[in-house]
Amino acid sequence: MFFYRCKRDYCQRLDERKLGFAEFRSMACVANEMVEAHRQVEQQLKEANRELERLRGVPPDPN
Repeated sequence: MFFYRCKRDYCQRLDERKLGFAEFRSMACVANEMVEAHRQVEQQLKEANRELERLRGVPPDPN
């Protein structure tokens, strides 16, 4: 279910300590890294869009 939720909203991290099997902990670690990388890319995209709007003279979107 975690992977489906991440696909949808990219905000939930897995608590690796709650997973019993080492393989699941490894997968959770990688999944959490993917979630964080996605967040960083989204933030960079927002910043780039703001800069483009600024260069074009478009008023910034409050969101």
